[in-house]
Amino acid sequence: MAPVAATAKPLLRRLTRLDCQRAVLARVLRDRVAAAYPPSGAYTKLFLKAYLAAIDAEFLEVEEGLLELYMAALSRSEGDDGATSVVCYRSFPLPSCEDSLTIKTVQRLNPVGLVAWPAGFFLAEFLLNNPSLVENRTVLELGAGVGFTGLALACAARPARVVLTDYLPSVLDNLLQNVEINRQRICVGTEVEVSALDWSTPQLPPSCTPADVVIAADCVYDPELSAALVGTLAVALRPEGGRRPFALIASTLREPQTQARFFEELAARHLVAVRRDTHTFGNGSAATACEGVFHEYTTRLPGESTLFFTRVEYQQA
Repeated sequence: MAPVAATAKPLLRRLTRLDCQRAVLARVLRDRVAAAYPPSGAYTKLFLKAYLAAIDAEFLEVEEGLLELYMAALSRSEGDDGATSVVCYRSFPLPSCEDSLTIKTVQRLNPVGLVAWPAGFFLAEFLLNNPSLVENRTVLELGAGVGFTGLALACAARPARVVLTDYLPSVLDNLLQNVEINRQRICVGTEVEVSALDWSTPQLPPSCTPADVVIAADCVYDPELSAALVGTLAVALRPEGGRRPFALIASTLREPQTQARFFEELAARHLVAVRRDTHTFGNGSAATACEGVFHEYTTRLPGESTLFFTRVEYQQA
């Protein structure tokens, strides 16, 4: 998730011996997951460049296979693969999962719903550190995008059911593909569904109800969408019988007025933020000594990001 310069270089310096080079070649660059679902050519090129520089700095012999892969990466221009050049895969190791979670993304066009966003990494890690929040429960993800957060839970936190929702047909199609890529990694007994959901509609489709936990990552980004998002939350969180569902929202703080508008809309709908945490993560740094929810957060973010996290429920009478 973080840039090669921030996280890979210190590790690569410890893997410069020839036997380590061969292990990296076999278990990383030629791993079966990487072969089936290759990362972007640009990332592979940066990784190899950093690794070869670390080996060169130790004045050690270079494994021939590494040089062959690097030369191939240099000779391959971004346009060589035609339309498929915008598509790549990102794979993430997950706790209690023997395999990695693999996500198909779109790099060059960078559309909102087809890339992985920082708050999704945080929310997934928080819930994997606190699996009792979702275990044996139905989880509804709003604005699921590539599906990283919901699929991470489905693969490692044992929810009863995960419903991944978004709106655009291209995003829903990609979501379905990511579910199928990870189908064999989903916890036994966990159901995963993909459903279209338009926040502007006053009712949720039957496939989205009833939910015990609603999650949303990086969905608070446009003040004009705040009313629709909160309206959807109000419907999804409506108490029924003994059920008191709650929502966990994490988002990158881009403009303070966007966050303020979101909380204003919550209050207008009689929804209350029972906890609120905000923290700025430095360039590639981890928040290991922060107050609030962020003290548990170990994933590193590229650049500098300010995230806010809140738990939302209906206000009790």
